[in-house]
Amino acid sequence: MKPSQSFLTFLLLVFCSIGINAANTSTAATAFHYRLTASGFSSPIFGQTDTLPKKTDDSKTVKALKKVAQDAIPKVAVPKIKPPKVNTNLFKKIADAFKFRKNAQAKEKKRVLDIFESLGTNDSIAASAENIRILIDELSIRENQHFDSLIAIINDIKSKKTEPALIPPASTKEDLIVPEASESKAVTDKDIEDLTNKLLPLITEKANETKNTKDKRATLALLRKIRNGKPQIQYATDTIKNIVKRYILSVKNRAEVYGIHNFNRNNQYEDYKFNFLNTLVYNTLFVNGKTGNIKDLNGWDSAKIITDARNVGCKVVFTARIQQAASVDAFLTSFKAQKTFAESALFLLKSRNANGVNIQMDGLTAVNKNGFTQFIKFLSEVLKNQDTSYKVLVTLPGHEISTGYDLKALAAFTDRFLVNFSVIDPVAFGPMTPLKGTNNSIETTIGRYLNQEVSPDKLIVSVSYIGTKWAVTPGKKGGRFIQPLTYSEIRSRYGWPVYYDDASASAVMDSLNKQQAVVRTVFYDDAVSLEKKYDYIIDNSLGGVCINALGYDRGYADLWDALSYKFATVDTVYLKDSILSKTLATNLTLLEKASRYLTLFSYVLNNPCEVCFENIPDTAYAIKINQYLQELKVDSLIIAENKTLPLKDKYHSKFEYVNSLLTSGLGYLTLFILILTLIAGGIYLYKIKTESDEWAWKKNGEIILIGFCILLVISTFTYLFTNDAIPIFGATPSKGSDTAPVRFSKDLATAMTTASAADSANVIISDTNANYCTIDPNDECINMPFPTLMIIIGIGMVIGILITRYLIMPLLRRNDIP
Repeated sequence: MKPSQSFLTFLLLVFCSIGINAANTSTAATAFHYRLTASGFSSPIFGQTDTLPKKTDDSKTVKALKKVAQDAIPKVAVPKIKPPKVNTNLFKKIADAFKFRKNAQAKEKKRVLDIFESLGTNDSIAASAENIRILIDELSIRENQHFDSLIAIINDIKSKKTEPALIPPASTKEDLIVPEASESKAVTDKDIEDLTNKLLPLITEKANETKNTKDKRATLALLRKIRNGKPQIQYATDTIKNIVKRYILSVKNRAEVYGIHNFNRNNQYEDYKFNFLNTLVYNTLFVNGKTGNIKDLNGWDSAKIITDARNVGCKVVFTARIQQAASVDAFLTSFKAQKTFAESALFLLKSRNANGVNIQMDGLTAVNKNGFTQFIKFLSEVLKNQDTSYKVLVTLPGHEISTGYDLKALAAFTDRFLVNFSVIDPVAFGPMTPLKGTNNSIETTIGRYLNQEVSPDKLIVSVSYIGTKWAVTPGKKGGRFIQPLTYSEIRSRYGWPVYYDDASASAVMDSLNKQQAVVRTVFYDDAVSLEKKYDYIIDNSLGGVCINALGYDRGYADLWDALSYKFATVDTVYLKDSILSKTLATNLTLLEKASRYLTLFSYVLNNPCEVCFENIPDTAYAIKINQYLQELKVDSLIIAENKTLPLKDKYHSKFEYVNSLLTSGLGYLTLFILILTLIAGGIYLYKIKTESDEWAWKKNGEIILIGFCILLVISTFTYLFTNDAIPIFGATPSKGSDTAPVRFSKDLATAMTTASAADSANVIISDTNANYCTIDPNDECINMPFPTLMIIIGIGMVIGILITRYLIMPLLRRNDIP
């Protein structure tokens, strides 16, 4: 029985006893009550008196009366009642109160609590009305509507005021009921709901951001591994087609990525990542509008950056710019100037093995529209007549509505349009490259150009790595432009809190004065805001993005990561398939091994321009060759051999290894035949000298000697033919550019682990360096099989013998006749 039930039962019994003995005890009770009131006490049974009598000085009497009172009231053990637990944590209170009672979704409640706890905020601050009011007020400010700002607010509350612990006071013997702990101020459900409406989206956004961050890190790690390492051939077994699919992983961009390089940074490009880019735009070569001549090459003729970009496969174009409106008018009305420029541009492209020209003309008006279209048409024809791969690009304004471009007509002669959003308007307070929300935003401008029937894949959006700093007057709209700042300068100089303007998708910093009013504002793009713009480009299938300008983020890698994460993707490049052997012979005899090696040697001799066993057109013959390679365990032999060889001598392919065996074997065979020929020749000369015509083996000796000589000639020519070190006879063609040795053991392990268990023993390990197996298309190797060559040599020898026998010898004999 519970303590409370025992107590009630006891009271019931007491009252029953009182009722039964009421007649006997009424007089005593009345006298007892009188004595208590006379002594200054209240009766627990009859209630308190309205007036208090004077105190008595007789302390002994008071003590006696107290003792009588205590003896009259039975002592009851009062149980200690534990105070109910009060949920003082704000976030748990939110999870308890926000709509869960209504829909009774336990899983949803658990999800929200998991979000709070995973972010380490579950024990942050107490759920007092004061704290809730502070949070509601702070989160009503736009700048604070981000998770980082929320954490800063919570930390500020904790540092200024620590909520007292709600611990109930210690109980005393006289306490009959322990009071319930309470908060200093009442918190209503409405307060909780108001705060939750502001706070929960931030928490959820942060949780999603945390997950996305993990995914992003994993993606970037994979991209770096593929970009920085040599292509590794991977294997996948296709048991239906009975082949092993061979492929390598490479990185390509979802859309084109251009990067503008300013010529004044020709010695400051060590942090450029050329393999992230498709095209490098060399900026700028200024043009004299009246003559069409290039005013200054600005390092184009000697800049090492052009060579470095080309070496990693990055294309290069240069920007040709005319600035003044008068120069533009003069240029577009002078065919001579246009011809001079076109010839100069063609020469500059050829001199640096570049890929195209970007034309930028400032202040183009409707008067110049037709002239500009005709110039672009003429330039395109001049360049593409020389090389169809040359590109013509045109820079379009992003912050103004220009009538100087007939985009529908230009699209026929222009490969790409660079929409330039990197021009600062000193009177337009706000970000330089807003995504939306203004008439000059990316969304509005691109929509305007698309309405002129331009294909989306021809539009390249130029985003800026430059921010703008403005002076702001408290209480007034707008601001006064102070200066442009590169991303590096913003990151290194300013530590102001960052918030994001959702409308323009831009990062914003505010500097506050002592009165907490904004006095300076910086608008710029960071990794977060740029990723939103990149998403717009990709989602709308635009041609790509142009970074203006490279190097403005020097010292920080987050913008490169954002670019790579959004545009780069892993591409699977399939190579020629390998064949799966059905059955493999084991425990080969010496004769069987010799037969298989002779078959491989025969293929090498009949295909002198090959470098790998990958291009066999006859499927049956390919299966046979690959089966013999497996049965002879050529892969294992290569692995063992490469361990003992220096780096420059390691084998790159099975073909090279087999050819090496053939060459060395022919060398030993030729030496052996030479020794036999010398011995046979020595014996023949000795016998002729000592026995002359009486030697019975004279004729047979001549036949044997002639046979050894023929074998020596054949083996010698064969050795010279297979030896790559001898350029006169060696027929091996030029390999691909990547001739670095391959770690065959790693490729073997990869192949065996990726193949199915049933086929793992039968997997053919194909030549593992795909670039090595690629023959230089400019190589002039004559693919003449060795037997054909020997037949030609034999026919030549026979013709020579016949000419000597029937033409030269008769003439000599005729001259000998007297």
